[in-house]
Amino acid sequence: MRAAVVLAASTLTLAATTNAAQPATHATTEPVRVVRAMIVSGDGQSAHAYVANGKRLYEAGFPAALVVRIPSQPQRKEFFHVIFTCVSQGCTFVATDQPDGGEFLDRVKHGDVESDNAYDVKIHNGVAALRVTIDSPTLRTVVVRADPVVQNGERAVPTSFSLRVR
Repeated sequence: MRAAVVLAASTLTLAATTNAAQPATHATTEPVRVVRAMIVSGDGQSAHAYVANGKRLYEAGFPAALVVRIPSQPQRKEFFHVIFTCVSQGCTFVATDQPDGGEFLDRVKHGDVESDNAYDVKIHNGVAALRVTIDSPTLRTVVVRADPVVQNGERAVPTSFSLRVR
């Protein structure tokens, strides 16, 4: 019985040593392309807030659009998109007039329900632009993040806008 245990242990050790001695093979992959959103304008704005009609929220309309660009865009068949999301707790976007008549943007959908704090904006003429009116439960600085939408082989680097609701 003892000899069988020693034989089994030596067989496992030999198998482990044999497998460890073989070099690992990894499939070669292309380098990841970085898709970086860069602020063109709209950061650091401040807007006077009013109590929203029929809500327990403050509503602030920011005068300038939030504008980002993606420098050195890799070639694609599809349009580049940027998702603008109000990431501060309780922050939502109120419908407002948009640049280019709103032709290049849509609300982000989760199933059949439209999100009230995110827009999907196409890059048009080199930039993605979103004009915002924000509902906020308090007077504060809110953060709007701009995330490039990426495909396989790409990595998104988002940027953030700080907007002061006063």
